[in-house]
Amino acid sequence: MARESRKTHDWMMTPSITRFPRFAVLATLLLPFADARAADRPLRVGMAIPSYAHGVLWIAKDGGHFKNNRIDAEVLVLQGSADAMKLLIAGKVDVVLAGGDALIKADLAGADLAAFAGIVNTFYHRIVSRKDVLQPSDLRNKTIGLPILGGPQDMAVQVALKRWGLSYETDVKVRNMGAEYARLGAVHRGLVDAVTSDATPGTLAKLDLKVLGDVPSWNTPFPYMMAAARREFLDKNAALAESFLSSLLEAMEYYRTHEKESLAILAKHLSAESGADVDTSELYRQNGPATFTIPPYPDPAGFKTVLDFLAEKNPKAAKARPEDFFTNAFLDRATGRRSTAGSGGK
Repeated sequence: MARESRKTHDWMMTPSITRFPRFAVLATLLLPFADARAADRPLRVGMAIPSYAHGVLWIAKDGGHFKNNRIDAEVLVLQGSADAMKLLIAGKVDVVLAGGDALIKADLAGADLAAFAGIVNTFYHRIVSRKDVLQPSDLRNKTIGLPILGGPQDMAVQVALKRWGLSYETDVKVRNMGAEYARLGAVHRGLVDAVTSDATPGTLAKLDLKVLGDVPSWNTPFPYMMAAARREFLDKNAALAESFLSSLLEAMEYYRTHEKESLAILAKHLSAESGADVDTSELYRQNGPATFTIPPYPDPAGFKTVLDFLAEKNPKAAKARPEDFFTNAFLDRATGRRSTAGSGGK
């Protein structure tokens, strides 16, 4: 899990002016057929980070759900949400599961991306510390470690510090520290005072750490894991987008109802993240399908959370609407629902 800059990203792309056309009839006619673009190469699908939430993509791939929907998919592990957006814009990947905060930043900077599903619509990580950090105010003049500066966990820290009356980078320093095991090791050894983590209670007990801020339990809406793509890609590949969502829905349900089999799939991909002595069933229960929104519609309130934070420094964010950054059209059709709110237009 490599570094994402907190500075404004230089997307270095000419923004598209594509918007979603009214193509419901055409999409319906095309649904039984494989997308022409997919015949040239696999659908390249990226996950921002490897986790028990993002791992639903491995369930979809290894469990045969992409194949069931006639999709030849290549699943890639990326280096955070900002990296995912850059690769989307450059056309290096077709679809990503990544943070909606990075998508908003990219679109405000001139990109033309859209979320078309919202799998996790709240914060995912907690803030954990050594036990000598008795309360949040004890973090003043101390340091919190993150995997990727500028990513969803960075915003979780900003939300927490604001709630606690502490100033980001003024009262509390923030450091980029990479993978989960590296962060937990650093706070255990006293190299930092707290870190973001999805570690389970059992793991924290072994390391003599505690949850300082149970951010997910605050139920703050946040677009933690969205399915996102270029609008142009969605315009030209409507049937494929719907088939992708059908695969995702199948994988989410399989993940929810087949713990043992799902963990066997994830063990091939997440062993380095989990560690040999970690209770994977505990990780499944805390960080797996229980975090999902079903059906996976993006929550407008989560996009508003991001826009409200960005509006303090970015006038464009103050003028934007949550609905500018997502569309429900594809998920409506994949689930057979009538059109719901969220046009994705700007």
